[in-house]
Order: sequence, then C-alpha cells, then structure tokens
Amino acid sequence: MNIDVTKRYDAQFPIGIVSRHGTEKFTLKAAEELRLKLGEAIKWAHSMDEIRKSNND
Repeated sequence: MNIDVTKRYDAQFPIGIVSRHGTEKFTLKAAEELRLKLGEAIKWAHSMDEIRKSNND
C-alpha cells in the first residue's frame, strides 16, 4: 500500500494522507470522522470474511 499518514504542524489541517494521487489534508474533526468510518468498514469486512469462511466449511 502506498499511503503515508502525516502529522502536520498546520493548525487548520493537522493530519494528512499522502498517496500516489497527492496529499489529502484533514481537519481534526474530518480525521476523526474518517477514523470512525474506516473502523466501521473494517469491522464490516471482518464480519463478511467470517460469514464467507463459515459458509465454506
């Protein structure tokens, strides 16, 4: 994966994600929202993976 998370000293955009497409800057509130959404997506993906595994058994 070619993504790096940066800690920035910019008060308006303290968090950044650098990818091959450039740098995406986040406010603290937006970064917290992204974290929650990623957490929900990861939890969902784990659940789906468990369902697939149990269906294959």
